[in-house]
Amino acid sequence: MNVVRVGVMWPGLMPTGPGVINATYLGQVAAIVDLLWAQGVYSILDLHQDVLSPRLCGEGAPLWVNITNAQLGGMPFPAPLGFHHMT
Repeated sequence: MNVVRVGVMWPGLMPTGPGVINATYLGQVAAIVDLLWAQGVYSILDLHQDVLSPRLCGEGAPLWVNITNAQLGGMPFPAPLGFHHMT
């Protein structure tokens, strides 16, 4: 093995707003890449996301990016589901 995919999460990189970089997080990513390079391992940086947002039961984009349902006049997500006991 000589290649590793290094996950970089947008909320870690810019947790508070656009253009505001978390230097500590970026430094940790750089340290991992340097450690791998010293062992002869290439890194592929993956700006990863799963289902875009915690508001959609996933991860990927920071909350400040998402337009909320209240702003759109919609229902909360996930929509409340009722439990109907069938007898």
